[in-house]
Amino acid sequence: MAGQRNPMIKLKNPFGVVQDFLAVCFYRYGLFLSRHPKIFSIAPLILTCILGLGVFNIRVEDDLRFLYSPTHSLSRFEYKIHQEFSGDSTNASYLSVTVEWRDRSSPNLLVPERAKMITDLNRYVLRNMTIDIGEETVNFGDKVCPGLPNCPLSNTIVEIFFDTFWSKKLREDPRIKIEYPTMNFFDNKFFLLTHLYGDRKKNIEILNIYNNL
Repeated sequence: MAGQRNPMIKLKNPFGVVQDFLAVCFYRYGLFLSRHPKIFSIAPLILTCILGLGVFNIRVEDDLRFLYSPTHSLSRFEYKIHQEFSGDSTNASYLSVTVEWRDRSSPNLLVPERAKMITDLNRYVLRNMTIDIGEETVNFGDKVCPGLPNCPLSNTIVEIFFDTFWSKKLREDPRIKIEYPTMNFFDNKFFLLTHLYGDRKKNIEILNIYNNL
């Protein structure tokens, strides 16, 4: 209809004050930049070179133990101690056999008869176990183990610990001391948690036997 007014209402931009302030700031920044071009040309290059020094501190981490375990977890602490004793710095492949006593009412493995069974099992693997490779059957201890690093010494810590634990003569020797989780044996120091898990040195309920692959 003629004479009808436009119902559109003109709204005022509530952010106009902020826009004006930013416009002034960027204008002054542009003036400063045009008057001091050398600073803005050289300073970024210097800063880039300084920050680029971090490339020399890059450490590649592909060990799942450190990628997925908490920073202060007990597993990290035990593994670092294991590295100090063994010098192990690579993720080698091992066959691990976990030994537990079936009767859970008496799970302790620190019994002479049970220890002998474990020792016999380890010696059987190193001396008599055979494996099939293709169409050939070979003795693990004669053909495979000698070519693997430290394989002939697999689980030596377990045998030394068992021999010492029940030997009164060895236990009285001042050069030998069992302080779980470590053991001093003459000039050697062993980390027992690599194999033995339990309540200090009186009760071992879980034992791991390792063999290189």
